[in-house]
Amino acid sequence: MVEEGRPINGGHPRLVARMNFQEARPIDVYVDSDYAGCPRTMKSTSGGCVMVGGHLVKSWSSTQKNAISLSSGEAELYAAVKGVGQGLGLVQYMADLGVGAELRVHTDSSAAQGICKRVGLGTQRHIVVHSLWVQEKLRRKEFQLFKVKGEDNPADLLTKHLPRDKMLRCLQFMGCEYRDGRPDAAPYRKDYEHIVGEDMDWQLDEAARNELDDDEVELRLMSECLGDVHPVEDECE
Repeated sequence: MVEEGRPINGGHPRLVARMNFQEARPIDVYVDSDYAGCPRTMKSTSGGCVMVGGHLVKSWSSTQKNAISLSSGEAELYAAVKGVGQGLGLVQYMADLGVGAELRVHTDSSAAQGICKRVGLGTQRHIVVHSLWVQEKLRRKEFQLFKVKGEDNPADLLTKHLPRDKMLRCLQFMGCEYRDGRPDAAPYRKDYEHIVGEDMDWQLDEAARNELDDDEVELRLMSECLGDVHPVEDECE
């Protein structure tokens, strides 16, 4: 990642997630969405992170595949729905281990909060019904829903491009930091071993990248890595 000609990570070779000792804490899920962020498909990107105290235990960033949100509130709702699902799964997992924990979901969208707290579709009849189960979970108090300021939402890191200072602040909140050097536990490559693709240029030129979507770019890079280059049109058919 580069900002104004310099790397965001300041040239540090690795990103480390710290896991300091702590007592069991409530599970906090932070969610966010970038409404219609893809300029080609106009699909939204949702992301979130699951924190147990100061520990980052899960994060995700994904682009909607089956639905195109018609408003920013709807996009934020889909992000919240996924966050609630991830959080409830972790609550159940911890319960299986004999550890009880309450779930708290944080979103920076007042619209998504309003939809979750109401009963039924209201005026949002186009929203798929399978996303409204969160209303019942909230009424049963299986989780709590909170509003977080946009500038304080660490899930911003997973949905949009951020300036360097905001990016580092989000990483710090997640308990992550850049470090120099090689970890002591990392294995070393032997002289006779060869990593496939290490001598290749993994960057497509800008013109080619603009003509391909993300899946086609991945197929192109995979085919070059395997030494079996075919036209992208043939691969996608």
